[in-house]
Amino acid sequence: MKFRLPLLSLLIVVTSFVSACSGCSSSVEVDEDPAVRVAELASFIPGDTDAALVVPEIRQMPDTLDYILARYRHVDPGAQDLATRFSQELGVQLTSLEMLELAGFHPDGSLIFSLVDGRFVLTAHVADKNAFVRYFIGNVRREHGTQTRISDEELGGREYTISGDTRQDDMAWYFNEDDSIVVLVMAPYDFLEDFITSNSDDVATTLAEMDSDATLANSDHFATFREQFGDDYPISLYLSRPQLGDGDSDVASDVIAMGFRAEPRRVNVDLFVDGSDITPGALGDDEVLATILANLGLADAQRTALGDSLDQQVDDDSLQWDFTALHDRVRDISALEERVSLVRAIEDISIATDADGPGTLFGLTIDFTDPVGSN
Repeated sequence: MKFRLPLLSLLIVVTSFVSACSGCSSSVEVDEDPAVRVAELASFIPGDTDAALVVPEIRQMPDTLDYILARYRHVDPGAQDLATRFSQELGVQLTSLEMLELAGFHPDGSLIFSLVDGRFVLTAHVADKNAFVRYFIGNVRREHGTQTRISDEELGGREYTISGDTRQDDMAWYFNEDDSIVVLVMAPYDFLEDFITSNSDDVATTLAEMDSDATLANSDHFATFREQFGDDYPISLYLSRPQLGDGDSDVASDVIAMGFRAEPRRVNVDLFVDGSDITPGALGDDEVLATILANLGLADAQRTALGDSLDQQVDDDSLQWDFTALHDRVRDISALEERVSLVRAIEDISIATDADGPGTLFGLTIDFTDPVGSN
């Protein structure tokens, strides 16, 4: 089996304009139950959507993002560049509460970022729709150099506001009856160009014409995902078509889902696989170690050198690699001379499995020697 972190860019994009809020207020009320809010947003999304990134409680998400990006920079320094790029395109800093409120997002709401026919569709709770259009939509138009005027148009029987006139810059959006929710077909992004098959008005028409029983809220696969992850994760990723995340994956499954949690000294990524023949006993396979190390940015020679030196403990449903014994001698391993800081930053990596439910849950945990920000 293979462990992957699919659609990292999707994670960075959505978190480019979501942040925490303490003590914020808004005249627009949202339901206090995050499960109700997520179901409400899911009712605006097609049930056969390719992927959906779910943020049940916006205020809980930013620290998780900050910690994940801080650790991922050990692997790929370009991670911050990518995040900065999307912040610039969207005009909202990653963790700026003031900018978020200025852009109209509701500090107590939820958010789903889905992928429909290669286009991002944002469904989110908003506190001020005029601010959203003025700042959020306005900035995207500037970044794409859109010259056409914003106008209203009926698509699939629903009144949309549209912007742009080519596949390179077009968007379409509407607000629900009480202006508490926005549904926005986003302008395209370069890294998704291989998936883009539709103009924004095509996707908008699909959204408008879908039956109420054909929404993501009524999808059995999405229900399985929600039962497994619920609102316990600040960020969770649902993939109904796993091949989007990894074209050569050997995992045959109806649902692959990921949940992300992070603390100053720990990152946890839980992977749920439904309808697959993967078993907990597969953890003993050397390919698991090779794949984990590859995702840490290590080349073949480095993986070999590290794999030969790790302390490993394995049983039928758990696996652990202890890095602490390597901390003192890593400088003597020539293949790892460029990755000394990465090896010393990790205390241990462990995987635990649970196959008691409808599928198999793999919990990947990386513990670090020092908390984020200690250096």
